[in-house]
Amino acid sequence: MLEADIMKHCMETIRRFPAVKRVREKKEGIHRGLYGADAFLEITTDWGPVQAAVKVIRIPKAPILQHLIMTEKKREVPRILLAEYVQANVAEDLKNHRIHFVDCQGNAFLYFPGKIFVDIQGRRPKKESAKNQTALFQPKGMQLLFVLLTQEKAINEPIRVMMKKAGIAFERTATSIKELKDKGFVYQDKDRRLRFIHKKDLMERWLANYCDRLRPKLVIGTYRIRPSLQAHVEDTLKTALADAPKAYALGGGVGADLLTGYYRGPAIDIFIDPAYAGRIKEALNLIPAKDTNVTLLNLFTPDILFEGRNGHPVANPLLVYAELLCHGGDRERDTAAMVYNRYLKTVFHED
Repeated sequence: MLEADIMKHCMETIRRFPAVKRVREKKEGIHRGLYGADAFLEITTDWGPVQAAVKVIRIPKAPILQHLIMTEKKREVPRILLAEYVQANVAEDLKNHRIHFVDCQGNAFLYFPGKIFVDIQGRRPKKESAKNQTALFQPKGMQLLFVLLTQEKAINEPIRVMMKKAGIAFERTATSIKELKDKGFVYQDKDRRLRFIHKKDLMERWLANYCDRLRPKLVIGTYRIRPSLQAHVEDTLKTALADAPKAYALGGGVGADLLTGYYRGPAIDIFIDPAYAGRIKEALNLIPAKDTNVTLLNLFTPDILFEGRNGHPVANPLLVYAELLCHGGDRERDTAAMVYNRYLKTVFHED
């Protein structure tokens, strides 16, 4: 379901709630980036009006939920999350953190004291469909988005340069750039150069789709590592691949430890050039396993590479952040917050 359809459907749902007289999108005097909003709604109830910034996320999952909770600020205007479907466990977390939401199935939590209270759960979609998912948030489009989000100057490079950096086809690159323009994420300045606007919003949409859309396509294999090597992954690889230092990047807990020095965790995520998979598996003595603690993922662009402590190659902080949120856990969330505040907050500020 497209975002415009989600917005329209959820507004109709709100209109059907008891005590709601009118719902309208407020456009006058609005700067959407100020609140990280896709739109603003004015809800007129029997007991007075409610104004809220709206964030549309098709199917919010745990990683984007954790991101919203960590980065949520006290706002003059409250925020309502609109979605195609909010899963029961996510709905519970949203309620616990007093984050308002409405989805297209009729699930909702709105709590504005003295104005409106709605708490509806348990309604499920008949069938989830991705046929209307835009090119930007399909796996190949997300590879391009990663390059553009982390290398902002890349947006003004020729299409053929962008496609090589992202490892995708010319047509998909051109389609994705057109979508960025059509959706208002980039604009042309007086020098006819493209510039980002609402960059944080775009990053959050990328993050919302990372675990379920892009990551599964990047996985090369899952393995177990010999316990004696688990604490020495970075040194082992640095020695074994001394002739190919750009063949891998450490992500997840190991990458976060090299960026923050705070927490390493049991899971090891390594982005690798597939041509070096054999050497990496041999160096770390990896054994294919379902009960895994090592995941090898495709290093789909050189732009993933980032320098961590002692010169070890680390994945870009955006990928380290996304991997930590995918793994979940209290320590991982704490570490993710550190990575975000140190490396991402100033890059992805609200416009």
